[in-house]
Amino acid sequence: MNIYIVKDNKTYDITSFVGNVSWSDSVDTLGSQLDFSTGYSSEKYFPQFDIECGDIVVMTEENEIFRGIVVTSDFSNYSEKSYTAFDFLWYFNKSKVIKQFNGVNAGDAIGQLCSEFSIQVGSIAPMRCLINHIYYENTVSEIIDDILEQEFNETGKTYIKEIDKGSFYIFEKYSKIVQGFFRPASNIAPFDVTLAPAMPSRSFSIEDMKNSILIISGEENSVYTVGKAQDTGSISKYGLLQEIENVDDEDLNKAQNIAENRLKELNKISETVSVQLFGDFNVRSGRVIAIKEDYTGLNGNYFIKSCSHSCSSAVHTMDLELEIVL
Repeated sequence: MNIYIVKDNKTYDITSFVGNVSWSDSVDTLGSQLDFSTGYSSEKYFPQFDIECGDIVVMTEENEIFRGIVVTSDFSNYSEKSYTAFDFLWYFNKSKVIKQFNGVNAGDAIGQLCSEFSIQVGSIAPMRCLINHIYYENTVSEIIDDILEQEFNETGKTYIKEIDKGSFYIFEKYSKIVQGFFRPASNIAPFDVTLAPAMPSRSFSIEDMKNSILIISGEENSVYTVGKAQDTGSISKYGLLQEIENVDDEDLNKAQNIAENRLKELNKISETVSVQLFGDFNVRSGRVIAIKEDYTGLNGNYFIKSCSHSCSSAVHTMDLELEIVL
């Protein structure tokens, strides 16, 4: 693994004096985060290099893993400086825009936003929904989330968004499969990281289950049901757990679709799974990984909700939060 700083159109290799490194991403947030530290000493011959907010940081291991901007720097002790960087989708979380779409395809609408912020698009999955909306005082990430929610309401499809090697991608959930490998040393063959799971945890809950969905419209004094979906078997077993959502007049023709798609999404026992594995930077959130672990009974394909890589004392590990692929 190598760490570089790019400033003033020059690239500097700072790998030799970088300490702890962690890289994390989650499907619930837009963009990934890199945290690292550098040693510090006032001794004359100790290597010195100024890393400033706004510098570009690049992490590689054979291929580029992360490229982003240094957002914070912290000098709170006499032996170490700490830094946090985010990939370039950080700007989507921080910048508000005014944007109007008139019958624009959802994927094309997202592409337009990327173009305005000079974010290179790798690929955006085909979408069907047409966006008719005026956005104001919304961040770009909020607009993208709303567009993807409209697509879900119409098609029932969920999408993952990420930046990889400087390009923006949106792909369907469960569409990317990954297998991780770890090589303990250069003279030892790599092995499947799922063969040595550590600290597995698994829990189940119906806390967020909804087995009845009502879609309503109208004002406070005149509300009427425009869509409804229920699972009578689930209601019989767990009791009535109902969710009510309000739609605007422009979405009345989609109301039943919305009810059925929301029922598919919420009518389930939630399963929380976490596990620690040896690290492979090819493993990240938004992928599906196969795991078998006897203690907790994990056995099947699991969707990676979040992934946190840590490199310390030359040991690379990763902590995964997972959900079962149904």
